[in-house]
Amino acid sequence: MTALLLAALLTATPQAAPARARPAAAAAKPRVPARARPRPPPPPPHTRVLLDALAEAAFDELHDAGEAEGRCPGDPACPWPLPRVAAAPHLDLAVIRLDADGRAMEAANVLLDPAAPGGRVVTLDQNLAATGVRYRRWVPERRDPAGAAPFADADDLSPTRRSGVDFMAPYPASLFKLLVAFHLERRVAMGALSPSRVVAEAPAPAPPVPWEGDLEAPV
Repeated sequence: MTALLLAALLTATPQAAPARARPAAAAAKPRVPARARPRPPPPPPHTRVLLDALAEAAFDELHDAGEAEGRCPGDPACPWPLPRVAAAPHLDLAVIRLDADGRAMEAANVLLDPAAPGGRVVTLDQNLAATGVRYRRWVPERRDPAGAAPFADADDLSPTRRSGVDFMAPYPASLFKLLVAFHLERRVAMGALSPSRVVAEAPAPAPPVPWEGDLEAPV
């Protein structure tokens, strides 16, 4: 009886559920490399040409007489050999492409100064005007920024331009050189001059002009 009861209990006891098979380990997902930061777009062709021209000119190899430049050459006070510049000079270099009617089509502008000895690209707006630059007046003592006093609002060349990268505008005499260079390039383009023509340092004496008319003119 006891055996029958024990057998009944064993028969009535629910069988343990079969162990579930463990799912296979999920295949390792390939690691997605982190996205690289997008590279800045290359500068426009004209800007690239200006940057290459600055590098080729090697302005860091210039020699300067410094405060005695007015006595050079020839004066005993002129240092010789001339010392190399302590910092990159200030240069505002721009180029404008004109159409056949003389209208500006596109432009490029780069700046060179001690803070950017390799050149700094200037962003131009739709009117081809420089943006992001705070132009400061020329002060000879600031050519070498070492120990120079910080700029003040009084140094601004434009009272409406109070933000941007500080840039000390080059000595104004360079503006006259720019006009002469532009006129010469136009003469070359017209065929009136040759860029290979050798020009003497001293002006050649003007040929005499035959006088026609009376020697005396009415006042």
